[in-house]
Amino acid sequence: MDILAEIREAEEKAGVIAEKAEAEASRIAAEALAKCEADDKAALVCARDRAAQMMKEAEAEAEKRSAEKADAYAAELRKVRAQADGGMEDAVRKITGAVMEQAR
Repeated sequence: MDILAEIREAEEKAGVIAEKAEAEASRIAAEALAKCEADDKAALVCARDRAAQMMKEAEAEAEKRSAEKADAYAAELRKVRAQADGGMEDAVRKITGAVMEQAR
């Protein structure tokens, strides 16, 4: 074999090796891209799930605070009503006493 034939054969082998290397690099890049996309999707799903959980926690806290405020308001209303009832009883006693005094 002459030198030119050996050079051509080496170039052909190098071309085949380069094509295989390029195909392998493309495959690796595609796998890496797919993994990144999967990781991004997983991160988005995780973020969405965490946001949903935080919303549930916020709603529960709001309901708890609302219930606490409602309970405090109801207690205040009961207190005012008791004072009003007590005031009415005093007024009835005074009126009854005044009527009894006049009746004598």
